[in-house]
Formats: sequence, structure tokens, C-alpha cells
Amino acid sequence: MSLWEILAILVFVVVGGLIALSIAERGRVWRIRLAIAQRQGLTRSEFIQHFAAIPERVSASVYDYFSGGDATVTVSPDDSVVDVWNFDGDRFEEALDLILGEMKIPRKAADEALRQFPRNVLTVSELVDLLLFVDSCRNA
Repeated sequence: MSLWEILAILVFVVVGGLIALSIAERGRVWRIRLAIAQRQGLTRSEFIQHFAAIPERVSASVYDYFSGGDATVTVSPDDSVVDVWNFDGDRFEEALDLILGEMKIPRKAADEALRQFPRNVLTVSELVDLLLFVDSCRNA
């Protein structure tokens, strides 16, 4: 087998792998959009009203993050952060950093409270609870 044939096979394998990854990513995005479209979410004002007992900056920051400022995207407190929004592992950490930044809470200041939070975050409502806990620890 010549060097050109080996190179052609290698290019074919690499390009094929990239195409497969692209298709898988598009499928993941499509599943997320479908899950979001199939459930009943709340408007921003309804979401904030749902959490009326807590500071608005907490619930508004969470809603704004998930909706991305798009009025056609609604968010439900019961949404699974993994199944609906596909946030697990690094994506969850990135989201948390961005929301904390929106709330003007430095990540270093939040780390101790995050370690003390008594449960895993599975839903958007639990994320609001976590951020309220972080905010209250910071203000204590």
C-alpha cells in the first residue's frame, strides 16, 4: 500500500468521524428543542411570581439564563436541568458561573456555600434554591 493510499484512508476516517460527531450534536440539539417545546413553561413574569418569596434577582437571573432573553422560550420550575436543558457536568458548572456572575457573586465567594448545599440539583427550581442558599450565605 502506498503512502498516498494510507493518507487517503486516514483522511476518509477523520472526515467521517467529524461528520458523525456533527450529526450526533445536531441530534442532541434537536432532542433538547423537542423537549422544551413539549412541556408547559412559564413566562418570565410568571416564573418570578412563582418564586415571589425570594429575591427577584435570583429567580430572574435563572430565568434569563435559560431563556437566553428569547421571549418565545419559556422555563418551568419543574424542568429537569439534565433532561430538558442538557446541563450536566461541565455545562452545569459553566451555567452556574454565568448565573453567579449575573448576580454579582464571585465564584470563590460561592464555593463554600456550594459545598454545603445539602442535595444535588435536578430541576430548575432546585437551582433557584441553590442560588438562594448561596446568596443567603454570602449575605450572612
